[in-house]
Amino acid sequence: MNTKMKLMNYKKNHIIFLGILSLSVFMGCKEDVKEELEEEQQQIRKETNLTESGEIGGHTYVDLGLSVKWATYNVGAQKNTERGDLFAWGETDAKETYATRSMFDTISHKWLIETDLLFPDVYATKYNVDSTSIYFDNKSVLEKEDDAASVNWGDPWRMPTYEEFTELKKNTDCEEIADYNGSGVTCLVLTSKINGNKIVFPLDTRLNFFELKHITLMSCWTSSISREFAEDTGAYVFMFYMSSFYMDDAIDSRLGRHTIRAVTK
Repeated sequence: MNTKMKLMNYKKNHIIFLGILSLSVFMGCKEDVKEELEEEQQQIRKETNLTESGEIGGHTYVDLGLSVKWATYNVGAQKNTERGDLFAWGETDAKETYATRSMFDTISHKWLIETDLLFPDVYATKYNVDSTSIYFDNKSVLEKEDDAASVNWGDPWRMPTYEEFTELKKNTDCEEIADYNGSGVTCLVLTSKINGNKIVFPLDTRLNFFELKHITLMSCWTSSISREFAEDTGAYVFMFYMSSFYMDDAIDSRLGRHTIRAVTK
């Protein structure tokens, strides 16, 4: 082999070697960058205090290690810092104003009637657990056609029962975060005691008619009515209070307006 051919082969092999070396360096840098990005993403997820475990029907949920998976935002909202729509219990169309009525107003509710305008006596025509009532049907949990989460989001979404909200309360720690993620909204972040995953509830300022002052809270309907007060037409609602950093259950009239946080199996 002459000198010219040897020189050409040397240059060729040298170029191949440099190419392999450059590729190795590039691949190594690429892996380093990939690892750094993954670490940054994990840190971001940790700092934002929110875990999204999956999506069903276009709506995300978080798995808190409980009997049901919880939606990451309210029905009618697009993200976890929005309040979403307000509903009367047992109705599936949003009602954006809180219930206020005088003694001369008539009840406007799908499953309630009153017999006397001056001295109103209110009856539930469905979901009635009062065995002395002519409307007694012993139904204490909303059926699919009256469940706002199921109707608005479709199967398998539904409203949580009283027991499921109680389970959420017992198995999470609650923390208030002002200006959550720079949204300007104060939120309560619930962290699962089981797997550390988190769920966010935005707080809303409302007028307390009894104390005539504004309070900051978030209230969510359950799908359950109270059997403890069978003659009453109230249903269970869970309240998230900013001032106390805790959640508690209450019974409100079905006419009340509250948000809905859906669940799924």
